[in-house]
Amino acid sequence: MEEDIKPGYTRVTEMLSPWNNFDGIPAEILEAKRVLGTEVHELIRMFNECIPVVVVSGKKAPYFQSFLSWMLETKVSVRQNEQRLYDDQLMITGQIDALVKFPEKDDLIILDWKTSASYNKKTGLSWALQGVFYHYLLTQNSTSNLSNTIMFVQLSSKGEMPKIREFEYSTELMRKGTAVLEAYRYFNPPTNEG
Repeated sequence: MEEDIKPGYTRVTEMLSPWNNFDGIPAEILEAKRVLGTEVHELIRMFNECIPVVVVSGKKAPYFQSFLSWMLETKVSVRQNEQRLYDDQLMITGQIDALVKFPEKDDLIILDWKTSASYNKKTGLSWALQGVFYHYLLTQNSTSNLSNTIMFVQLSSKGEMPKIREFEYSTELMRKGTAVLEAYRYFNPPTNEG
């Protein structure tokens, strides 16, 4: 289900979509992957909000097992779960998967769950820019005690421990992100529709 957003705002994931090259992949496969990712995110949201998750089956089960294994091993605590944020200066919006605190750390880390099977330089750039914009959104929305570390947890389709990809917020990376936003808006001018 597509969430309505405020008119005139650009979604971070929409802006970065040209960096995710899915050329040549049939539409039905992409849609099935999108649905799977949405279902896995919903299970994680329910778990993090202490809503009972009774039976998980099908293709989403190993991803959820990968998530549970990581949560048990890291003993991370979720401080904020699935929150949409807006910035009126850049007119962007993004939904942060989670803000977490590790037992040995004092600050909060941005965390994003991924069900992607592959990872390459292009994916890495897209994730880094996504993380930088999420950091920016949290800062603009007065989140305190925020680490510069942005963590992507690439869940396993086999139920194994996930792969962790970390990026650091920097003003240089934010400048590159702003250039990407400007280029995106040049070719996709914002509308006043939600």
